[in-house]
Amino acid sequence: MVVYTQFKDGYKMETTWGTSLIEDADDIAYIWGIYSKNCSHPSPVTSVIYGETGVNEVESPDGSLTKGVFVLNGQYGIIPFNGILLWMVMGLSSTVGADPYTHTITVPAAVGGVLPELPSFTVQHERTGTADDWSTQYMGCKINEMQIISNYKTRGLVFLLDVMAKSTEKVAFTLNNEPTFATGTSEFPYLYINMTRTYDGADLDGMVGMQLTINNDIMAEYANTFDTVTHNFTGMWPQFFTEGDRKIYSLDIEYQPEASDIWEELLVSTITKPIVFKWTKSANDYIQITCTDCGVIGHTMVSPKTSEEPRLDRITIEFRSISIEVKDSIAGGFYGE
Repeated sequence: MVVYTQFKDGYKMETTWGTSLIEDADDIAYIWGIYSKNCSHPSPVTSVIYGETGVNEVESPDGSLTKGVFVLNGQYGIIPFNGILLWMVMGLSSTVGADPYTHTITVPAAVGGVLPELPSFTVQHERTGTADDWSTQYMGCKINEMQIISNYKTRGLVFLLDVMAKSTEKVAFTLNNEPTFATGTSEFPYLYINMTRTYDGADLDGMVGMQLTINNDIMAEYANTFDTVTHNFTGMWPQFFTEGDRKIYSLDIEYQPEASDIWEELLVSTITKPIVFKWTKSANDYIQITCTDCGVIGHTMVSPKTSEEPRLDRITIEFRSISIEVKDSIAGGFYGE
């Protein structure tokens, strides 16, 4: 029996949405960090459209079946070694200084009344072993949603990505080089134990975990497509992505309260206070996320069954904007500049 025993995944940024720049075996692909097991690539899912049955028939006529739209959604779990994914989900990075560099990541402003689109990338997925080499590319990938997770169970900072792609195809080569990190990446994760967190400038004591969600609310718009050589119909594939009119931010925090301060924030109508998370590898290598104008919209209050159980409450927060500061030894070009 022939089997696939080795798997290789890498990405490369695109300059034109849906057009791969991984063109031959000598090209270089990149990785963001450690990929979790069983990552799900945006391989197409479709449905069958059946023709109407005839009189006294219970099956569709011969030749009447077609496929519906091709939906290309995938999910990646990443332990990041740099902040490049944060730029990819937000859309804008500005870098100052020499090594070490400071990258400020925010939402881009409109230029001439036009809001720049989110960056896109191609993923190359390779399967090798005793079976025939099998290389697949997913083009026009964008991050629809990112969950930023840090808790005592994960130990390290984790990004969960909901990715959408424009198209996919099998390619006739495998890469000669292994996917690599952006030049200057410190190949070590951002640890929960080295994380600080403040609410309105005061330490958020008792926190055991957080999950911050950035949702771009991307929708795929479909159109009929045709082979450029034979002109035969090839199905309904995404022709462009539209982003939502507002990024959707949310934050869940699990903590053991030491005072009622945050619960009292649930009762007030004002939404003005910041929350800051910072994961530090060193003084010159960190990720800092500032959530501005945070409003507490939910705060559980539970009584444990026994006095030995931790008194953990869950806070639900929404906020107006995010600003991210990343310091590392990676030049701005890897952050889309």
